[in-house]
Amino acid sequence: MQSPPHYGDMDTDAIQDVTHLDPNHIESAVPSPMDSVPMEVSEVDGSVGSPEETPMHIVPKEPTISDLLPDASHYYEEGDIVGEGVYRYNIENFLDLRNGDERHYSEEFTIAGHTWRLLIFPRGNRQNEFLSVFIESMDAKKPPEEIGDRWHTCVHFALAVANTDDPAIYSHSHAHHRFTAKESDWGFNQLVRFSELAQKRPEKSIYQDSRLTIAAYVRVVKDVTGVLWWNDLTDYDSKKETGFVGLKNQGATCYMNSLLQSLYFTNFFRKMVYQIPTDKDTPTNSIPLALQRVFYNLQFSSLPPDTRELTRSFGWTTLDAFMQHDVQEFNRVLQDNLETKMKSTKAEGAISKLFGGKFKSYVRCVNVDYESSRVEDFNDIQLVVKGIDNLRLSFENYVAVEVLDGDNKYAADGHGLQDAKKGISFIEFPPVLHLQLRRFEYDFQKDAMVKINDRFEFPPEIDLAEFLDESADKTQNWKYVCVGVLVHAGDTHGGHYYALIKPTKNGRWLRFDDDKVVPVTEREVYEENFGGESLFRAPGTKSIKRFVNAYMLVYMRETSMDELLSDVVQDDIPGHLVERIEKEREEAERERKEREELHLYMHVKVLTNAVIKQHSGFDLWNWDDKTSKIVAPTLKVRKDETLASFKKRLSEENGIPLEKMRLWSMAGRQNKTIRPDAPIPDTEDERRMEALKDRYARIGDLKLYVEESEIEIRAADGKVSYFLPKEESNPQQSILIFVKYFDPFNRKMEFAHSLVVRNRNLKLSDITPIIAERLSLPKDTPLRLYEEVKPGMIDQLKLKNTFSQSELGDGDILIAMKDLTDTEVQQFPPDALVDPPHYFEWYTFKTVVQFKPREVDPKPEAPLPEFEIEMSKKTHYDDVAKKVAQQVGLTDFLKLRFSLAQNASVAPRNLIKRTPTTTLHEMLQHGYQSPLTSCLYYEILDIPITELDTKRALKVTFMDYRNKEAGQHDLLVPKLATVEQVLETLRPKLKLDAEHGAGILRLFATSSGRMHIHPPTDDTTRIPETSQLYVEEVPVEEVNHPDSRPVPVFHFAKDPSRYHGVPFRIVLEPGDRWSTVKRKIQERLAVADKEWTKYRLCVVPQYSTRPTVLEDDEVLLEKDLRDGDYIGIDHPDKSKPVRGFAFEKAIKIFG
Repeated sequence: MQSPPHYGDMDTDAIQDVTHLDPNHIESAVPSPMDSVPMEVSEVDGSVGSPEETPMHIVPKEPTISDLLPDASHYYEEGDIVGEGVYRYNIENFLDLRNGDERHYSEEFTIAGHTWRLLIFPRGNRQNEFLSVFIESMDAKKPPEEIGDRWHTCVHFALAVANTDDPAIYSHSHAHHRFTAKESDWGFNQLVRFSELAQKRPEKSIYQDSRLTIAAYVRVVKDVTGVLWWNDLTDYDSKKETGFVGLKNQGATCYMNSLLQSLYFTNFFRKMVYQIPTDKDTPTNSIPLALQRVFYNLQFSSLPPDTRELTRSFGWTTLDAFMQHDVQEFNRVLQDNLETKMKSTKAEGAISKLFGGKFKSYVRCVNVDYESSRVEDFNDIQLVVKGIDNLRLSFENYVAVEVLDGDNKYAADGHGLQDAKKGISFIEFPPVLHLQLRRFEYDFQKDAMVKINDRFEFPPEIDLAEFLDESADKTQNWKYVCVGVLVHAGDTHGGHYYALIKPTKNGRWLRFDDDKVVPVTEREVYEENFGGESLFRAPGTKSIKRFVNAYMLVYMRETSMDELLSDVVQDDIPGHLVERIEKEREEAERERKEREELHLYMHVKVLTNAVIKQHSGFDLWNWDDKTSKIVAPTLKVRKDETLASFKKRLSEENGIPLEKMRLWSMAGRQNKTIRPDAPIPDTEDERRMEALKDRYARIGDLKLYVEESEIEIRAADGKVSYFLPKEESNPQQSILIFVKYFDPFNRKMEFAHSLVVRNRNLKLSDITPIIAERLSLPKDTPLRLYEEVKPGMIDQLKLKNTFSQSELGDGDILIAMKDLTDTEVQQFPPDALVDPPHYFEWYTFKTVVQFKPREVDPKPEAPLPEFEIEMSKKTHYDDVAKKVAQQVGLTDFLKLRFSLAQNASVAPRNLIKRTPTTTLHEMLQHGYQSPLTSCLYYEILDIPITELDTKRALKVTFMDYRNKEAGQHDLLVPKLATVEQVLETLRPKLKLDAEHGAGILRLFATSSGRMHIHPPTDDTTRIPETSQLYVEEVPVEEVNHPDSRPVPVFHFAKDPSRYHGVPFRIVLEPGDRWSTVKRKIQERLAVADKEWTKYRLCVVPQYSTRPTVLEDDEVLLEKDLRDGDYIGIDHPDKSKPVRGFAFEKAIKIFG
């Protein structure tokens, strides 16, 4: 069953339930509420029928197509109409039709060159209250070779039921549909109630004398874009339809996808990215390489590329990919990062060359010859939308002159206070102009961020010469052409981004919506993204503003377009990139083929003596160790391969003659070991491997052991064999055992050989000379023998017992070691592994720990090393420290301190407390039942860790006069030291400001964006362990003005609860107006005039986050300003994640 058509914002005045009809499967479909509105109603006599029923339509004349089809100019223009017509199907006896077949067809008819017919359900389609009528395309039923695989026709139509003698009495519904071979019919499951057909309105009814007429009003329209009314794009092939592909959305990366597409189609930018050397990089660690790969795949792949490599190169986690960010902010951060990566390469300067312009901010005195100006660079321009009609007016607003007079006069150097004009003029516009439309603002009255959905028009072309400074050359062509529109659909709580791009100078517009690329009309690019009131509003409904509108515009300078859009050819792409990606595609194709053929194969795990020699743990192999660097050979085998064929291949691959090789099946035992169980007889050679697995390994992979033999066994008939036959009836027959050798002097356990014992009645002492000889020891070497029974159970065997008495059989493992003398035993150190049980206990608890320096060593010429040490998890803290001290050449192990991090992506924070009983296992564990880490961080202290009990470690950040971080300092002070003593300890390390500072230091902590000053007399015990500490030099104006009042200031983004940065204090004088306060803060922070326009200031009461906005002429100190009140600065956080809400943080690229 196909889904019903989608109407979007179409002004549908008479739409009922609409459904696609599949002749083989018919069922009702109910459209969504926005797609279904009541049937059109004219004034009728209300005395007939119930008020809930929709009356029929009565007009003074027969309706036309224009009467029944609403305006659809947002879908097609009048010139796009291919043809239209009306077909009337008269039914002379509807009663007979209802008593006849379930469905009824009209004769075929032709409109606009297409053949149609009506399909009528006289008793209703799967319901009995409504007449169901559908229109069916007969062309769609033609064979594909006649009409083609992509045949379709777009139709706007209405179906009506009317009085045969008076067509002015009718009821109708309308819809639009893209008719295809798959969707060849469309119509209405509930066209009109049967109860309404016979109702007189007022004298006549639709159904009269058993007669009625069903009419089809059909308008065929041209499919200008190729995707008109293509509602289900599941099978849509963007590459095939447009020649381009989209990008996969990782969860909430539509903002990134839209910008990447815009940058990709700035072909000059793409070429510059290709010029960054990346041949030795890896994609997940190199932003340039990851971006090159995305661009290459966008050009040559037939499927939407994945951007996960790119986001990983940013240093983002999966969570970051599910957090939507601002496309404007992302553009700036990405450009800054790439500009850094392009330095000292052929691409150096490309960012500023493409996107960089210059403007001049100035203050020009009116009455004296004085001007203060500063030329600044820009990579984008932020334009006001609110209250401004179009792009040109917004540029005029941008360069509008502000008059400084009255109380706001300008203090001109050498001229005192003067009337002046303040403004901005553009020196130069870049070849590619990124215009950021300010659609989001903080509304202080609503105390929330709001989206500005006002109508804001932007033209296909704009001449910017009039906005240039007088010094610029205006004789040049400064005309700019729109080539990209980035759209935001949604509000402040979220939404969706997509890009409308014109890839070539004279090409068509396309919509890049994540993984789909579809053609669009210019109306869809411009008119539908201007914002303002909804284009499609039902009569009588309230006007609402569209939430889909342009958010960022991309214009190119007309004279530069040929260079900017010149084709990216093969020579522009690094050869190593092409080679690498093509190899990956070949590998991906191979893997795809393997996946398709996976059902034909099985896996067989094979153990040989050579493989077992690599294993030094319990059993013959540790099958469950997923972390082991040594993996047992796993062969991919066709299920239909015979055992004989498999053995031959195994013989060739391992260099073992076929006749000297015998396969054993391996089985799990109750003691949780996996051992060889029984040899597979030659009679199985013709059995298929799949059947062999079913017989010998019903659960899991088939596991086999390869027995090797060099000893010839000659039978009575003269035949030579290398293996003793197995006789199940003989309990004392030969057995296959495995021998390991343990060397306690070197702490080494290794597999020695396998051994066939001819008879289980032999004593263990009978084979010790053989074992000794195989170990290259004298035959008379005294040996001890142990049996590996199960993990944690290693039993010493009595040599006088037989194999039978020792209950040894096929697959059992013996461990041999020299029988040590008492003198040898006494020579071992305390932690020696003197026998196999001690070895396996150590092996069970052993781990490899990676040690890293906690912080980057300030002495790059002799950095602290990273290294690994293998030790037992039972090792105590001091012994761990001794081993590390030995590695780093430290004589006093007590000067080491250890810490651990929760994962590799975060800095180590958890200090490990030293106690004599703390074990390595406890040191590696974050908390109860948490998984063990494999990494510890170490640091070398100036004093032994035992003395730290009397010290306090502090990390303090120094803030300069401009509220900028000027360095971090680690201090170790006595626990009872005062704040004054801490500051004096710190003073020699700081560079004080002779111009702005009073030479007095102040220590403060921050919490929730606010500052808490610690008095000099406080001791360090009053400073919480978790405090973020800062020190600053008290400004000179705070000391020299006794009548002044210092007021705290903090930073936030959009909402006062979303604080960031470090708070500071500003000194206010009596009589300071709000405009003066703002100027003081701007000067204190050294923010450029242009950047300052993005800052908003307010007063935030101590016990509220609701800000108060003041007028410029208000005097702040005359307000009821309490000690806990703050001045808040609302501006974007460009340095650190916002700490207010977990669901939104500042975007950052770490790569």
